[in-house]
This record gives sequence, C-alpha cells and structure tokens, in this order.
Amino acid sequence: SEPSAGGSFRARHKLLVQSMALRRAGWRSCSQLARVYSKVEVSACSEAAAAENGRLPNANDRETRMQEVLIDGRVLKTPARKAMSLPTKALAMAVAAEWEWQKARHAMPFTMPMTTLVSTAIDQMPSIRERTIQELLNHLLTDTACCRHETDLKLRTKQEEVLDPIVQWMQQHLQQPVKLSHNILENGQDAGTVEAVRSVLLGLNNWELAAVDMIANATKSIIIALAVQKGRLTPMDAFNASRVEENFQMEEWGLVEGGHDLDMADIKVRIEAPSMFLKLLRYQ
Repeated sequence: SEPSAGGSFRARHKLLVQSMALRRAGWRSCSQLARVYSKVEVSACSEAAAAENGRLPNANDRETRMQEVLIDGRVLKTPARKAMSLPTKALAMAVAAEWEWQKARHAMPFTMPMTTLVSTAIDQMPSIRERTIQELLNHLLTDTACCRHETDLKLRTKQEEVLDPIVQWMQQHLQQPVKLSHNILENGQDAGTVEAVRSVLLGLNNWELAAVDMIANATKSIIIALAVQKGRLTPMDAFNASRVEENFQMEEWGLVEGGHDLDMADIKVRIEAPSMFLKLLRYQ
C-alpha cells in the first residue's frame, strides 16, 4: 500500500538524517543496512559514459574520474536511460546508499532525493537550463528575503533581524543594491541587480543549478538559495529565514498538527537534500 502523507514526509526527513550521518562517518560500508539488491557498488566509469554527460575525465587523475553506481553488476541509469555518471565519489556513494536502503524491488522516489537531483541534472537541465534561470530570476521580483510587513511592527522587527543580514550579504556579493518592499507583488529590482544575479546563475553548472532551483522553490527565494550555495547559510538557517512569518504566526497562535508539522518536514527535506548535494559535488 502507498505510504501516508505524514509517513512519506517523515521517511524523507529520516533519509536525510541517515545520509548526513553516513557522510560524517566517512562513507563507510553499508553492509549492516537492510539489503534488497544483492550488490550495490560504486566504480569509476568509462570515458565514453563520462563524455555522454558532458564531462571527459582526466585519465591521469583518479580523483577527477566520473563515478557510476552499479546494482547487481548493471550501471544505474536515469529515467531517460542515460548512464548515471557522477562527478564525485561522495555523491555516487550517497546515491548508492539510497538504493541500498530501498525495502522493495520497486524504488520509492520520495525517499531518494539525491537520485532525483542527479536525474534532473543529467536528463532535464541541459534542455531547460535557460528557462530555469529565467524562472529563478522571477523569484527575485517576489523574493521572501526582500519582504517586510508594513503594519505589524513586531513581525517586521523579526524579519529585519533574520533577513537583513542575508540581503546585505547579497548586495556585497553582487555589488548591486537589493530593494526591500512591503508588497510582495511590487518588489521590483534594478536592471543591474537582475543582470548581476543572471551572471551568477549562468556561472553555475547543471548540477549546481538543479540544486539551487530546488532550494529556491522550497524557500521562495533566490537570495536564500544562493546564500546556501555560496556557504553563507546552513540548511537550517535557510529554513528559518524562509519561514519568518510562518514561525511568527505559530508563536502567536500555536502549531497545527497534521498541517504545520508536515509542511515543515517537507520543506526541510527540500532544503537539506540539495544543500547536501552541493556539498557532495565538492567532496571527493
């Protein structure tokens, strides 16, 4: 039977905790975990497979070789049937761990955020890259980090406390002004600011862009997403920054079980998963 909504969110969040623990442990063997497949392993992939995904590894440098995940001796493929060749061994180990932890022969995608991001980067991002960048720029015009409540002084003070340092960092990073607004529908930015953000996004590779896109959609903020990508914010900082108004309302009126808690669990996964993904892209 299908898992309940609450169960799926909790399972996804548990997976992220397990994955982070695995990384801290130095990617040790998964042999003590429940296994469905007889063998899940990671191996340096062939030059042909690496070239298929837009990167030809340096054969003289083992650390830069693209990696692939093998399940029962067969190379793992994306939904578009492309070889899942990965830029770092750490990311390959995370993907392998997700498959290792499956409890049925039919994989459950909601428990596999790393695999989902990899598939997006390989299958979709090459063809939707320009559209994705434009959609991210649209976030800038209604960015959560730039909104301040007009009448509630207590809430506005909290927004200034949490969000102002992030906006100031963004201004320094872009060397452009970032405007604040009381109206999320009229939060226009200068053309120079928009072009500066576009330049930053164009500088991301498809792997990084897929992760930034997921964070921006979860937080409703390209500023918060780029702050995570650049290491300015931790995943929990990003989560709290994206939910200043919601957290303020919960402090005033209380948490609604089956509503707020599930929403929070879902957003945490959609921030923590791509945040870890970005780290694993740099972790050999």
